[in-house]
Amino acid sequence: MLHQNYLQALKIIETNTLDVNGVLALKGINTTTLESYIDDERLYFESLGKEPQDDLHAIAYVELLQELWETDTQYDNAASRFRTQTPQDYQFISPELSYAQNLSTTR
Repeated sequence: MLHQNYLQALKIIETNTLDVNGVLALKGINTTTLESYIDDERLYFESLGKEPQDDLHAIAYVELLQELWETDTQYDNAASRFRTQTPQDYQFISPELSYAQNLSTTR
């Protein structure tokens, strides 16, 4: 049984090798090009976990923008509450009737 599996594997390698070589010839690719593809892929996967500096700066910028928007919203809410609420100990003071009257009280 093991011998049959071995023979089957050899046959698959032989027939698929012919198919692969035919496709390579059709596409104009040689084994050197395939090896360079493998090297490029290896470099890509090695650099996959590392973020470029430009990306780090862009991410930091977006995070700061989100923080700014949140702070701006908090400020707007606080300013709105300040403008719409009247303190409990507030006393209305009427404006002076005229400048002359105000002047006479200060002399």
